[in-house]
Amino acid sequence: MQAGFDLGLEEARFSATIAHDVEAMRACLRDDFTFIHSSGRIDGKQSYLDLLGSGTLRYLEMQWSDMRLLARIGPMAQVFSRLDFTADFGGSDVAVSAYIVSTWIEEDGAWRVLTVQSSGLPQGH
Repeated sequence: MQAGFDLGLEEARFSATIAHDVEAMRACLRDDFTFIHSSGRIDGKQSYLDLLGSGTLRYLEMQWSDMRLLARIGPMAQVFSRLDFTADFGGSDVAVSAYIVSTWIEEDGAWRVLTVQSSGLPQGH
């Protein structure tokens, strides 16, 4: 029986990201996870965890808003949110405002992230 999807899962993923909690991130990402960043960079699960774990990518501040469930079809849920963050990426400060769509898949009673697509917004939006 499928467990209901809870937006708290997406909030927990954001919280683990800002906390640089690699083990919590590892647990919530599928092995075939893909992250398409607002910059166009594409990471799989291990390369994304390596970015966080090595300190190459350090999120400094993160605010999310307008989070909502876009679709729930069987064992798949898509979540939309706006994300505003500052980060240190390889020694350079970056500030990003983006819309995020995350796709979650339920397997064996657990929800894990399959994909994250980030679309950057122009400055001031």
